[in-house]
Amino acid sequence: MSAVPVDQDAEETREWLDALEAEGLVRRVRDPADRRSVLVELTENGRRKHEQAMGIQAQKAMLLATLVLLRKSLRDLEWIAPKLRQLGARHVGIMQSLIVTCRLHQIDPYDYLVDFLQRVDQHPASRVEELIPRRWKQLFAGNPLRSPLHSLQA
Repeated sequence: MSAVPVDQDAEETREWLDALEAEGLVRRVRDPADRRSVLVELTENGRRKHEQAMGIQAQKAMLLATLVLLRKSLRDLEWIAPKLRQLGARHVGIMQSLIVTCRLHQIDPYDYLVDFLQRVDQHPASRVEELIPRRWKQLFAGNPLRSPLHSLQA
């Protein structure tokens, strides 16, 4: 393990290392190259804690990135909302009809729409009838495609 300079006085560093050693996270080892020095190594428990902390940091980073994208999406939605209103009642009627159809077939409209929007561009055009709610329920409802935000809802 390489030495890392610490901006603390010797007593603070010693107390900090004593606490980590007492928790079984590090151990002090004589430096074979310089008997006056002591190296600090992570124990197996320390490695596990480090990996755990890194996993939590990665989850936090992913959540932060998702929130940033969500904020951008909301800004985009604010920009597009007036344009959508201009499309008129016809499109709103289509969406309402789709939602009612899902409910008639006991399908969660959210699950259906999320799956549909992710599946439609890769689904063969010759089998497009598989994507109507009734057929979708038989084929895909058991394992629908999920949004990356799905795990945040739980």
